[in-house]
Amino acid sequence: MTPRTRNYLLGITVILILILVVCISSLLSLRQEFADMRPITLTEIASSKATAETETMLTQTYGEQVSRIIEDFKVQRHSLEFIKGTGVDAEITTGYYYQLYGGGPPTIEDGSSWLEEGSIWKVVTSAQVRHVRVIEYTPERIKAVAAVDRVYDNRTIEGDIVEASLTDYQCGVYVFVNEDNLWKLAGFFLTTPLSAGSVYNQWQYVDQEMKDVIGELPGGDLCPPPSSLKQ
Repeated sequence: MTPRTRNYLLGITVILILILVVCISSLLSLRQEFADMRPITLTEIASSKATAETETMLTQTYGEQVSRIIEDFKVQRHSLEFIKGTGVDAEITTGYYYQLYGGGPPTIEDGSSWLEEGSIWKVVTSAQVRHVRVIEYTPERIKAVAAVDRVYDNRTIEGDIVEASLTDYQCGVYVFVNEDNLWKLAGFFLTTPLSAGSVYNQWQYVDQEMKDVIGELPGGDLCPPPSSLKQ
């Protein structure tokens, strides 16, 4: 074999090795991409299905009861008695929610009360749950997503009606705990979108204490529009 032939074969070998290295590198890169894009496993599908089936079962079993609890809470929470701090707050709220909103009327920095003569407040006169999802239900704790129609008056703190029978629609995640056979609200997160697609953005600004009470934010639709629900 001549030196020229030997050099030619050596050059071909080096080129083939380089091509092989490039191919192996490309295959490894593709393998990683496919790993990142892997399909959901049967175990994950089964877990998701089990969660959905559990929610459906809980909603079918306890949905009506949970709806009544939420409706009663809405009327009492937005009553003049609650606003004035007459003791209703301790009967229907507890824990961190009570720390935020219970304990009587708030005061302004100068020490005066918000409950000045003629101040106007939203007083809910009736509430109807239009849609409910029971996420958790135990003898000690309820977690649910609900969409509620509310009828309310704007009233002065003295009880005089300024505007009557107004309506709105509110969605939220509710956590109730059982204290002395009374279901009291311990946590609430408003899921009525303040703007398109903003609900999950709102969640990141919630106090950590409230997040600890509520736990993981449920997936799925957290506020179906009224037009999508049956009357």
